[in-house]
Amino acid sequence: MPVKLIISFALLMLYTQNQGCCQRIIPIQDNVNEHMFREEDVAYLEDPKNNLTIAQVSDPQQGKFVLNELFSPHNANIKSSYWIRIRIQDNLQSKKKWILEFFDQTTDYIEAYIPNEKNIYEKKIMGDQFAFSDRTFMHKNFEIFLENNSNTTHDYYFKVRSSNHLNIIVVLRSIDQFIYYSLNEYLLFGFFYGMILVVTIYNLLMFFAVRDKQYLAYIAYILSVGIYISCTDGIAFQYLWPNHPQWNEHAYGIALYSVILWAMIFTKMFLHTRTRHPRLNRIINFIILIRTTIFITAWFFYPVLFEYRWIEFMPLSIAFFSGVYSFIKGNKAARFFALAYGLLFVGFLIKIMINMDPPLIEGSIVTHYSITVSFWFEMWMLSFALGDKVRIIKDGKDRALRKIILQHEENQKLKDKVNRELETEVQNRTKEINQQKLIIENQYNGLQSANEKLKEQADEISKINSLLDIDNYKLKNSIKEEMLARAGSKSMDYAEFKKIFPDELTCLRYLEQQKWQNGFTCKKCENDKYLPGKGKFDRRCTRCGYSESPTAFTVFHGIKFPIEKAFFILHLVITERDDLTVDDISHILELRRNTCWGFKDKIIKVIKNHKVEKGQFVHWENVIFTSNAKTSES
Repeated sequence: MPVKLIISFALLMLYTQNQGCCQRIIPIQDNVNEHMFREEDVAYLEDPKNNLTIAQVSDPQQGKFVLNELFSPHNANIKSSYWIRIRIQDNLQSKKKWILEFFDQTTDYIEAYIPNEKNIYEKKIMGDQFAFSDRTFMHKNFEIFLENNSNTTHDYYFKVRSSNHLNIIVVLRSIDQFIYYSLNEYLLFGFFYGMILVVTIYNLLMFFAVRDKQYLAYIAYILSVGIYISCTDGIAFQYLWPNHPQWNEHAYGIALYSVILWAMIFTKMFLHTRTRHPRLNRIINFIILIRTTIFITAWFFYPVLFEYRWIEFMPLSIAFFSGVYSFIKGNKAARFFALAYGLLFVGFLIKIMINMDPPLIEGSIVTHYSITVSFWFEMWMLSFALGDKVRIIKDGKDRALRKIILQHEENQKLKDKVNRELETEVQNRTKEINQQKLIIENQYNGLQSANEKLKEQADEISKINSLLDIDNYKLKNSIKEEMLARAGSKSMDYAEFKKIFPDELTCLRYLEQQKWQNGFTCKKCENDKYLPGKGKFDRRCTRCGYSESPTAFTVFHGIKFPIEKAFFILHLVITERDDLTVDDISHILELRRNTCWGFKDKIIKVIKNHKVEKGQFVHWENVIFTSNAKTSES
């Protein structure tokens, strides 16, 4: 007898377990406008072969549902179908209309089995693989209207299948609450996408103002973020391609690849990794290559790779590390950049942990929108970073301009001092001359001696005038040297540069002075005597007849275009003006692009041959008179 009792009790427990006695029943109540089914509210059944029917799963003997233990069930195996069961107790006294809503907008296929008043299940099919116009409500989520025509408890079954991992979140809402919630949700979406549009327009205007290509990269990145978020929250399907549901399968994968690609490009341009951090630049290029290879493989051969969100862990980590590393190395503008990608890194990490099998953290409404929130904060942080970078550059230029102004004021003071001293000396000499003239006039008997004294005074005046001419010449040279010193400034444009070297004669005179400032020596016979040559400022040896031009044995030897334009190209290379491309130089100087590129490359090779590192100060003479060019003999 006890044995039979134990067996009967065990069978009863097994039967009640199969019936899901522990699954909570959710009553419809007017004072509760919404209820999210989670944990014990939901039971699920995995269908690996995708062949179970509603008759089988609703049969207690065959449909062995498992009580959900997580915040919400998820499709750990994307090749399987998952049956979801919820239990709702109708309420005829309710004065409100009620609906069931599925949160995840990327769900491919949903079969909803809704019991009618005769407890016969009616089948409704939904999912993002169907046209948007087929939905009951024109809303980004999936909604099902409830009849609520009795006071009994009904079981609702849903067959869910999707090619991507998702959290199956079902919510019971009144129509009033649904309208209120939807209006507020779409209002927030309007704010989010409106901010993306505002940031895009602002950075486009900044690009037209400063012509910095990093603003274009940031615009492409922001637009990619907007498209990716709209793909995940269903806005893109609703407004961009409502009649092409097949695009939903790969749209988010393409958008996510675009986000990562432009994030890496923007990282390179914002942090100037090519010049400041070459090793980091090579790592980023390698990440771009690997991510592109994965994208092509997923697109043409293995689409399931689009679901491996953990792949984005590496490029986001590199972007975050690059910002931190650049900030440590002294780039103050990288602080907001590192913070922005740190927030985005956390958002992606939360999403990856949710989609893992088993998930490391439980899903919720907050974690469901973690990436959207992260992108929102990141967008503003990157905008702050761009503004901070502009401010830092402007402060640097202001400091350099103040130094130039101070130097100019000191030179002006020195010039005024010399002029005052010269004027005083002239006045004193003039006074002495007048006194001597009076003495001579008073000495009538010594007219001849007076004339000789006057002659001596005239000679002294000539010497003084010569001295004045020499001082004026030195002063002009000092001013010219100051102008030449400014040639090393990055802020000097072509118009200012032409004030220093306006024509060919000025450039050749400068080369002659610098080349033979210590005297002429013949390259063949070492004779130091010379006569003027045939060309401008040429020198011909008086012994062997060898003729040498000012450009011989310099970097300007053999050029086929105006030498003053070659001087400007040399200035751009020495000052490391990376903001001007070869096409920009060609347009400014009105020369062919290959001509500009060839001479620029020649200068760079001269600098490299003398092991001058990038960023190290290079003086004109170190480059001008360092060349293996051969001169002609005559």
